[in-house]
Amino acid sequence: MTYEIDNNIPMPKLSEKGIRKYPFAEMNVGDSFLIPYNISDKKEASKIRNSVRVAGIHFGTRNERDYKYNTAIVNEGIRVWRVS
Repeated sequence: MTYEIDNNIPMPKLSEKGIRKYPFAEMNVGDSFLIPYNISDKKEASKIRNSVRVAGIHFGTRNERDYKYNTAIVNEGIRVWRVS
């Protein structure tokens, strides 16, 4: 497969904090956040839950912190807790 190389394509502007999809940096132990989601598709919900879990691991690794997170599928969507 070959790819076409483009030039003069502007990069999207980053916010002041950079692009963060999830609020891991602002969380304290015991805090949680909800990702609203229609849980009718359990397989898709599990994929999202896993991607959030991996994002939390990567956040801790990049910032040299031993943060741990738990996730659960709840009625309203997917909830993420900081546990350490």
